[in-house]
Amino acid sequence: MSESVLLTIRDVQEVTQLGRTKIYELMRDGQLPYLRIGRSVRFRREALETWLTALEQEFQLALPLHW
Repeated sequence: MSESVLLTIRDVQEVTQLGRTKIYELMRDGQLPYLRIGRSVRFRREALETWLTALEQEFQLALPLHW
């Protein structure tokens, strides 16, 4: 994957290891930030990294203290 600022659905699939349908579901539910440029969908690399970091933090908070 190149170091571009904007990522495609395929790029996001590679980074997250999620399927295309799940990515569209997260977009529809407003959970995954994206840009629409004409009919194309793109994701800002920085926004995706921030989103993933927030998920990691939520996971850490959800773990039991004695885990």
